[in-house]
Amino acid sequence: MKGDALASGQRSATFAVAPQLKFNEGQMRDDLTKLPAEAFMLKYMITQREYDLINHGDEEKVNAFAEDMKAKAEFYERGLSADEAQAASLQRDCFLTPFTTQGYIGRVIVDRDEPATPKGERGRLLIPKALRKEKTLLPTTGYVIKETIEPRFNDLTGKWEQLTLLGKRILFSPMSGTAICFKNYPTWIQLELSEIMAIVNKEDADVEDQILEPMI
Repeated sequence: MKGDALASGQRSATFAVAPQLKFNEGQMRDDLTKLPAEAFMLKYMITQREYDLINHGDEEKVNAFAEDMKAKAEFYERGLSADEAQAASLQRDCFLTPFTTQGYIGRVIVDRDEPATPKGERGRLLIPKALRKEKTLLPTTGYVIKETIEPRFNDLTGKWEQLTLLGKRILFSPMSGTAICFKNYPTWIQLELSEIMAIVNKEDADVEDQILEPMI
């Protein structure tokens, strides 16, 4: 180990990578005398240079290191508490029903939802599409207005079964389907059943068109 390389082989890391332990100064001092250098560096996420500074018995440097680790532990603990509070405040009820074809074959025509109006932009000046600098992202949700779905035979029940999606709001991916454009009519989308991702059980739910941070 040389320079600022970590015991893990990485050049940098965060304290949050370490197990979520309450920092114990007495345990740290004990580890400093008992643990091999690489094991200590890996546990406390420090570099070889930092380890060398505190391993020579300089009490002032050891105290400074302990205070730094306490501050880091408290900082990440506050962050984790904030994450937990945020997660608890979010609406966790899922209004999507994953869709599978279940052996059915057919197509549907979808009336795509209208693009959501950005907040604060009501009453804005309308600009022709050809002159707009930014492209409008079309929604990937809509209502099934026509369907042609063949019935399937259920071997378990010995009966023919029919699936209907008419009137349901569905979710599909941006690249799915074929656009159908008729003069004086809205653009419809024709989808194969396999292109339907889910049924949306909430009418006022809009799909975000921005990248969201994952909830871990």
